[in-house]
Order: sequence, then structure tokens, then C-alpha cells
Amino acid sequence: MSENIVYGKNSVVEYLRSMPDQVEKVYVYENLGSSDTINEIFELIKKNKIPFTKADKNKLHSLSEGGNHQGIVLTLSSQPYSELDDIFKKAKQKNELPFIIILDSVNDPHNFGSIIRTAEFAGAHGIIVPKRNNVGITAAVNKVSCGAAAYLPIVKVSNLNYTIDKLKKENIWVVGADCSAKKSYDKVDYKMPVAILLGSEGFGFSRILKESCDFLVKIPQRGNVSSLNVGVSAGIMIYEVVRQRSRE
Repeated sequence: MSENIVYGKNSVVEYLRSMPDQVEKVYVYENLGSSDTINEIFELIKKNKIPFTKADKNKLHSLSEGGNHQGIVLTLSSQPYSELDDIFKKAKQKNELPFIIILDSVNDPHNFGSIIRTAEFAGAHGIIVPKRNNVGITAAVNKVSCGAAAYLPIVKVSNLNYTIDKLKKENIWVVGADCSAKKSYDKVDYKMPVAILLGSEGFGFSRILKESCDFLVKIPQRGNVSSLNVGVSAGIMIYEVVRQRSRE
């Protein structure tokens, strides 16, 4: 699915609020009703002089590739990925120690969208993903994240291992979530510059990345299933960082 398409009322309004200059055009269902969110969307369209056109269900269905568009779709000039420095700038602006999420081989848009939403809500400073073998910021991801990708720096890199080395030179500690680890996730001190590394549910992350971690931790298993959904694992890890830092 195109990375230049955003659909759904909540996602559309967040992009119009945060980056109207990136919006090329808005397509609106010809019989779209009224609500506070819809009214704000039209106000933002008018304020920023963004072209829009009425469209029938077939057009919207085609643009969203069958997604739940809720009667509104916008197109972006390009998906605004960030640079690594943007993450550090965001942390500095908030006068906080860097808090980064690194994902490897997360290919389900619902998982990625969920992680983006949780990370932004929790105040993380950015997400790093590989250019290959990881879903990008697609329309489906934007829909699940409710537009959180418009606020959170998301960086695509060619080589995660090289990027982790760069983070370490910036005094970032890398904590990898791995089911074979001996240490529990809540036994690490996250009151430091930290990057949380998560991999796919089935295969985790590569051996090379595992060797690059300063700490490997696990979420204790009490039941019979072998692993957690990566979106749920991310939420648990992210909020352990929040919990510890809030006690300072």
C-alpha cells in the first residue's frame, strides 16, 4: 500500500494539524456527515488552502485499497521520514534523556501502527526501522496509529547494526527483548539514555543485533503460549521505562 495515502478521520485530522504543507489533496465522501472532527478537518483545509474534492465510495475505496476510510482520504507529497538527529533534537527540546524504539522485521501494519501509537502516547522520542524487511508508514499503519506517525520521528536506516553502533557512540544503552534472556525486563535501570530493541514474533531479531545489545531481557511467561504479540511486548517495555523515569 502507498506510503503517500492517509485515511480515516482521526489520522487525517492529525496530519492536517501537524504537517499541512505535506498534504497534496483531500478526498471527501460526497455524503459525508458532520461531527467535531469533520468540522475541524474542513477548517484546516480552508485555513491552509489545501485542494479538496468530493468523491464517491468507489474512488475512496480505490485510494484506500479497501481500508476503512470513514469517508475521507488525503494524499501526501511524500511520507515524511525523519533523520536520526531529529530524535536527539526532540529529546533535547523536551529536556529528557533519549528514549528510542528500534524494530527489526516487524511486517504487520497493525503491530507497527500500534507500537507507533503507544510510543508517541508514552513520550518516546522516535522509532528506528530498517529499510528492508520491515513495514513502512503505510496508510494502514497510519490508520491504526490514529495519526501518531505525524508527531513521532520515524527513521528508516540501511543497516541497523551500524545505526546501533552510532547510538552507542552517543551513550545510548541498547536493551533487547529476547525470550531466551535470563534477566527480567523490569530488572534494568531505564533512567539512562536508552533504546529498546524488538523483533518479530516468530524469529525475534538477528544474532548480530543480539550481540550488539548491552542488555537482553525477557517478559516472564506464566502461561502456555510461547510469545507475546510484538505490539503488546512493546507496550510493556515502553511503560516500564515510563514507570521508572516517573519516579525520578
